[in-house]
Parts: sequence; structure tokens; C-alpha cells
Amino acid sequence: MSNALFENYSEGSAVTITMRDGEKYENVILVGVSSTIAMCEDSVERFGVLLAEVDNVEEGRAVGRAMKQVTGKTKKEIALDLYAQMPEAKRSEVIEQLMKTAGMSKAGASTYYHNIWKRHQS
Repeated sequence: MSNALFENYSEGSAVTITMRDGEKYENVILVGVSSTIAMCEDSVERFGVLLAEVDNVEEGRAVGRAMKQVTGKTKKEIALDLYAQMPEAKRSEVIEQLMKTAGMSKAGASTYYHNIWKRHQS
């Protein structure tokens, strides 16, 4: 098994990993992927999963404390940084990037975007 299942996810991404035996690691932060192991972190511990045992990887949602542990930033700080980095981007592009980068749901990303946009309008 290669790390192909993880190729769409970068370090700091929130993922849900399903193992071949049915066990799930939900909403964990991807720390890194080697040729044999994916290192992950949740709000309690850092752990590795063997790639040979991984059945599926899906986009997850980082829970606040886990996101801050890995990135050192809150979701609000991540959203502010992203908004500043994408001044010419469409609303939908920023929301999509917030969903990927900060592990937010569409509703959550939309709310963060609106609050930051409103703050910059005044």
C-alpha cells in the first residue's frame, strides 16, 4: 500500500481514517506521511497508522483544541490569515479553502468568512 490515499491531504489537514478492520479515527490532524506510516494527532495523543491497514481516508473536521495543537493557531486566526492571503478571491473560493485548511464545515466556513468580511467593511 502506498500513501496514495493521503495524496490530497497536506500536513495539518483534518481527516477521518477508516482501517480495514472497521476501526475509525475521526477528525484527526495529519502530521505527516512516510512510505509506511501516517502520523496523526488528536487532542489527546500523537499516533501512527500503518498504511497497509488503511482502507479509506476522508476529509474530516478538526475539533478546536486538536487544530490549535498542531497549527498553533485557532480557527479564527487561520481564517484571518487566509482572508488576508486571498484578497481578490471569490467568497466561494475562500470558503472552500477554509473548509480544507481549517477543517471547517461549509456552514462554519461561511460564518467565519462573513464575520471577517463584515469586520473589513467597516
